Amino acid sequence: MTSAIGIAQYAGWFGLDLPSSGMPSSTFGYRNFAAGFTIAAIPFVALEIVRRSRLDSRICWSLLLFLNGTFLLATRSRAAWAGCVLSLVVALIAVVWKLRHQNRISALGLRQSSLMISGAVGLALIFSATVPHRMQGAGFDAHSTEKATLSGTIDTTFEPGADKDRFTMWRHTLEMIQASPFSGVGLGNWQYVYPYFDQGDVTWKGATPQRPHNDYLWIAAETGVLGLGIFVWLMISTGALAIRTARRVKDQATFLQILASIASPLAISVHCVFSFPLERIPVTFLGTIGLSILVASDPVPRSRVREGRFPGFVWLIVAVTQLLAATVVWRATKFDRLAYLQSAAVTGSDWVGAIRFGTDALAAGVFDPQVLLLRGLSHHMSGQFDLAIEDQERCLSYHPYFVNAINNLGMSLNAAGRFDDRSWKSSLSTGHLSGDCSTSRTVGLG
Repeated sequence: MTSAIGIAQYAGWFGLDLPSSGMPSSTFGYRNFAAGFTIAAIPFVALEIVRRSRLDSRICWSLLLFLNGTFLLATRSRAAWAGCVLSLVVALIAVVWKLRHQNRISALGLRQSSLMISGAVGLALIFSATVPHRMQGAGFDAHSTEKATLSGTIDTTFEPGADKDRFTMWRHTLEMIQASPFSGVGLGNWQYVYPYFDQGDVTWKGATPQRPHNDYLWIAAETGVLGLGIFVWLMISTGALAIRTARRVKDQATFLQILASIASPLAISVHCVFSFPLERIPVTFLGTIGLSILVASDPVPRSRVREGRFPGFVWLIVAVTQLLAATVVWRATKFDRLAYLQSAAVTGSDWVGAIRFGTDALAAGVFDPQVLLLRGLSHHMSGQFDLAIEDQERCLSYHPYFVNAINNLGMSLNAAGRFDDRSWKSSLSTGHLSGDCSTSRTVGLG
C-alpha cells in the first residue's frame, strides 16, 4: 500500500496533499525515509516469491515486488539502491551455495521464481524510465534537479557536489570524535556541537545539519568509540549467527526465511553509510524482525534460566529500575505532548499559548532545549524582550552552538537596546552569528 501511494505521488495521480519534506515519500514524510523502509521490506517480499509453490501466489508476490521496486527507483535514493542490490547479491550467492553443497532448494521452483523476480524488476525499470514525474515542485525536481530522470540520477553519482556536503560533514564529525573519543558529545548533541567544528563550511548555507548522514559516525560521535564498538560487536555477532544458522538449517522454507532475515539488516547497514535509517522506527522495526527470526532459528541449544536463580535483591533492583524508567517515560511523554502543542501555537502565531505550553512542558523537565527557543521566540513576539533573552541564554547554556538560539538572542538584545550586553559579545565571539541576525528580520525558526 505504501509503495502504491508513493508511485501515485511520483506520477502525480494522487497523494500530493500528504505531509512531506520531499516526495515521493508515501506516508513516511521524506523520500529517503520511505526508501529505507522499502529496502528493508524487499527481501521478505522476494522470499515469498521463492517460497510459494502455487503460481497464483507467486504472481501476487511478484506484483508486490514490482510496486516496491518501482517506488524504490522513484525515490532516487542512490544509497538505498546500493544497499538493496548488495543484500540481494549476497542472498543469491547463499542460494547458489546451498544448491551446490546441500541441494535443499527445488531447482524447478527456483527457476520459475527467478523469472518472476527478474520480470518484476524489469517492469519497475521500464516504468521508472518511461513515466515522467509530476510532483508539482514537491519532490526532487525542486531541490535535486539532477535526479529528474533515472539515467541522470546514475550519471551524476560521481560528479562534484553529488555528495550533498556529506564528505565535509564526515570530516568534521571525525574531528568531533577525535576531540571526545571515549565519552562522545552525548546522545542527541551532534547537531548542537557540530557548528563549532564546521566553522561555516556547511552551516552558512542557511541551515544547521542535524545528522552527519552516516549512522556509524553519528554513533561514534555521540557515544564514543565504546558505543561504536558495541554496535560493531552486535553486527559481527549477527553475521556469525546468520552464517551458523544458514549452514545448519535443513528445511528449505526456514532457510529462505533466514536468508531474508540476513538480507534485510544488511541492506539497512549499507544504507547507514550515507543516510540515517537507524533513526527511523519503521526501518529499525523490520530490521529487528529479521534479527529476531535469526535468533529464533539458531540451531544451537540455549541454556534455560532456572526458576529462583536470582536472589530477591536482584528482583528489587529490577523493579526499582523499571519504576524509575516508567516515571521518566511518563514525564517525557507529557513533555512531548506539550511541546507539540507549543509548536502548533507558534505556527498559528498564538504567542500567549506558546508561552503557556512551553512553561508547562519545562515543568516536566528540559527534555529538549528547543522548547526554550520557542518560548523565547514567543516572548520576543509579545514584546517581552528581557524574558526572551533569558530563555535564549538558558537554551544556549545547554547547547552553546545552537545557531537558531544565537540568532534569536542577537535580535532580542537588539530589540531591547542592549547593544553592549556581554551576552551579545559572547555570541559574536563564537563566529557563528550571521551578518543579518541583528536586523529586523523575522526571528529565527525553531
